[in-house]
Amino acid sequence: MTQPLDAVAAAVPRCGVDGLVALGIARLDGDAVAPTALLRPQSFVDADGIGEWWIASDLDEVALGAELPADHVLGVGGATRTLAELVMPTPVERALDLGTGCGIQALLVSRHAGQVVATDISRRALAFAELNAQLNGVSNIVFRRGSLFEPVAGEAFDLIVSNPPFVITPRAQGCPTTSTVTADSSATRSSRSSCARRPPT
Repeated sequence: MTQPLDAVAAAVPRCGVDGLVALGIARLDGDAVAPTALLRPQSFVDADGIGEWWIASDLDEVALGAELPADHVLGVGGATRTLAELVMPTPVERALDLGTGCGIQALLVSRHAGQVVATDISRRALAFAELNAQLNGVSNIVFRRGSLFEPVAGEAFDLIVSNPPFVITPRAQGCPTTSTVTADSSATRSSRSSCARRPPT
C-alpha cells in the first residue's frame, strides 16, 4: 500500500506530504508514504443536480489485515446510499444528523439546510466528519459529541436523519445484550465506545 514519497508529493502539491501526515491520513515509512485512512470519491444526485464528495474514513479489514478496532469509522456503504435516497430534499432551517459517523449524511443534508448539527459519541468519528466537511468546502455543519440526543437537548429541528449501527454486536465480555441496551442508556453508551462492530459485507 505504500507509495513513493515523490509520487505522493506530486499528487498533492497544495497539501503536500507533511499536510497528509498532519491530517492523520498518512504516515512516512522511510522514502515512502503509507495511508492511515481511506479517501474515496463519492458521487451523488439530488434535486440540485450531480455532485461528488471526497470522503475519508478508517482503513477497512482488507487494508488492515485484521479485525476492525473498537473505534473504527466506516465509510460509505449500501445502507448509507439507501438512506440518502430516501431523504426528501426539502429546504429546512435546521437539520440533525444523529450518529454522524464519517459525516456523509450531514454533508448531503447540508445542501438544503441552513444549518446541520452532527452528533456522535465517538471522538474519532467526529474528527473524520469534520475533516470531510473541510475537504468538501462545507461550512454550515456544527459538530457535537455525546450520546443520542444529549448534545441537542431542548433544541428543535425541521429534519432528523440517522444511520445508526445495526450489525449484531459480537458477544464479548463488556458488550451488553439487546435487552440490557434497551433498559439502560449508560450500557448503550458503553457498548458504542468499547465494543467492536463489523461492517456489513
